[in-house]
Amino acid sequence: LQLVDLGTGSGAIALSLATELPAIDVRAVEVSPAAAEWAERNIAACRPALAESGSTVTLLRADAMDALEAGLITGPVDLVVANPPYIPDGAVPRDPEVRDHDPARALFGGPDGLDVVRQWVEVAANVLRPGGGFLLEHGDEQGDAGSAASVPELLRRDTRWSRIRDYPDLTGRPRVTSATRRS
Repeated sequence: LQLVDLGTGSGAIALSLATELPAIDVRAVEVSPAAAEWAERNIAACRPALAESGSTVTLLRADAMDALEAGLITGPVDLVVANPPYIPDGAVPRDPEVRDHDPARALFGGPDGLDVVRQWVEVAANVLRPGGGFLLEHGDEQGDAGSAASVPELLRRDTRWSRIRDYPDLTGRPRVTSATRRS
C-alpha cells in the first residue's frame, strides 16, 4: 500500500499506520521545520517497529502543494490522510492543549478555516488512484452538522469524490470526513 500523510506534524499518524499495517510505504509531508524535526526523531525511534512491520515512512519537508508540483508526491497512492490547519482566522481554539501549545501555523486556515483544506483536496485528488481513500480531519463546526461550507459539502460539490461520510470523534463531535476518489 502507498499512503500520503499531509501535515504529518510529529509523524504520529504516519508511524501508527506504518507500524500497525504490514509492508506499507508512507510519505509524510510537513512544512514546519520544528514539526519536521519531531517527526524525524519519532521516525528514528520507531525504526525497529518499522522493520518488524516491513513498512517505511519517508519524511518530505515541504508544503503539500509545492511537493505535488515538484513531483515529490506522485500517484497513484491508495490512501491520503490529512490534518490541515482548519480553525478560522480569529477564532479561539476550544481545547486547551491545542490553544496553549500548538503553533498558529498548524491551526489557522484562513477566514473560513478551509483555505488549506481546499488545497489539500486538490493534492489528494491528484495523487489518489481511482477507488483510493481520503481521510481529512476538521473542526466539529465544519462537519455535516455545520454550514454549507462544511468539509463534507465541499467534497460533495466536487465530482471527483464519492462515498463521502463524516465521522464523530470519541466525544461525539464530527471531526473526520472520508471520501473515495472516483475513476
